[in-house]
Amino acid sequence: MRILKSKAFKIIRKYSVVLAFVNIVYAIVLMMLELHYKNNVFKFVFPLFALVVVLILSINSFGRPLKLINAIKIGVLVAFIGGVLIMGYKIIFDTLIEPDFYQKHLEANRENFFETHVERNPGMTRAQFEIDMEEARNRFWKPQYTLILLSQTLIGLMVSFFTGLILRKKKE
Repeated sequence: MRILKSKAFKIIRKYSVVLAFVNIVYAIVLMMLELHYKNNVFKFVFPLFALVVVLILSINSFGRPLKLINAIKIGVLVAFIGGVLIMGYKIIFDTLIEPDFYQKHLEANRENFFETHVERNPGMTRAQFEIDMEEARNRFWKPQYTLILLSQTLIGLMVSFFTGLILRKKKE
């Protein structure tokens, strides 16, 4: 419980909120521009870039002397708590703001999904594709909250490890 009263906890709390805020504002901007239905690379790259930047800033703000274990603790906790906050927004978005988002998303990307399916499975008919889409609708979106949290935490672990090593080397 020593971490709750330390400088590290203040940093973790501050940067977790910053991470969640940046991701939520980005999601709201996409929604306002009606780009949240379309799949594109930038839609996934920006949150990753924001995560890396926030983690580097949070670890760098810890100060000196920086131990590798402190860098990892800060990075993983910032990523995890930020992921929990982002999941909270996603749950609110999925249940209150736009409960039919996944249906609209599948409809907006139906032709792209069909082309990809046909490339991977030559000879697939439209009826088989529709069956696959129905299965995807029923089970693909359910584990997304866990995947958000898991991916945020694992990326946080990797980034904080390498950032800790780099900052420790610069110090010496």
